[in-house]
Amino acid sequence: MAEQMAPQGWYPDSIDSEMVRWWDGAQWTAHTQPATAPAVPPTPAPLPPPPAGYIPPAATVIASVVAAPAVPPAPKRRLFGGKHELEEEVARLSAVVEATGVNEQAALRAEVARLNTELPALHQEEAALLASVTPLRAELATLKTEQEGLVVLRAEVGVLDSQSESLKKEIAKWQDLLTKIPVLPVRAG
Repeated sequence: MAEQMAPQGWYPDSIDSEMVRWWDGAQWTAHTQPATAPAVPPTPAPLPPPPAGYIPPAATVIASVVAAPAVPPAPKRRLFGGKHELEEEVARLSAVVEATGVNEQAALRAEVARLNTELPALHQEEAALLASVTPLRAELATLKTEQEGLVVLRAEVGVLDSQSESLKKEIAKWQDLLTKIPVLPVRAG
């Protein structure tokens, strides 16, 4: 049974929803245009979704992933142009290099290299900090144990304070009674 293909035409692009891509009747091409632009050939009914596992042609993927800002092609120049023409060519080529992100990659590589040189010192600092943390953790455990003992002592002090107040009241009561008892004269013998 022969597979039925969609007729050639502009169809919504699977990579960029704001673009349409040309289907030549057998395969997707690299030709795209904004979806709002009037399509030169008439637009047929929408293409059914691609079958499971469909992978677009490599040229299509690469063209859409590596899409750099459009840099106009350099005008034809004579082989040995003047200084001004060479400066323009250098500027144009610099724009192409900048659009591909090569300068950003170089800056990122330099930053990664710098960070990699700092990494051993940071590992040493981490080891030193961990070594100083171990005795501090032991001291913290000791302090927590002492704090728990302190809680028990405070409870005992509270009990002793209440007993002391009770005893003070008892002593005051006995002293009051002693003042009320007449003192008998002592006889000499």
